[in-house]
Amino acid sequence: MNPIRDNTITAPIESNEQYFEVADSIERFLKKATSQGGFDTLTDEENTELHRLSVLASQYEKKIKLMPVRQPLTLPEAIQLKMFQMHLSQKELAKLLEVPESRISEVMNGKRKINIELARRLHTRLKMDADFILMSA
Repeated sequence: MNPIRDNTITAPIESNEQYFEVADSIERFLKKATSQGGFDTLTDEENTELHRLSVLASQYEKKIKLMPVRQPLTLPEAIQLKMFQMHLSQKELAKLLEVPESRISEVMNGKRKINIELARRLHTRLKMDADFILMSA
């Protein structure tokens, strides 16, 4: 039984792979709500589905000892994770790194590579792994 395609909340998630699939679906709903100005912009069906997926994810998280964590694969993903962990907006991150907000936006959207000074600041101020930064740059 695939809990993602079954519209009953009782269908359990049975693997990390299914959990990540559910998490990706939740993330899409969150991005849509954020880009449109809030959850009230989602349709009733979308809100119902978001709730259903959230319950599935929560049930799975409660039954496993350690919640599976997907490691960032790209520099923008790693920066996004740090922003989340540190509760930083893009504007606050730009201020912390002493770079224009537009530069952060360009890096996050893959339109600009980082320079050595920004790499150094990511390492020292965000405590990001230097090897990961260099290999991702």
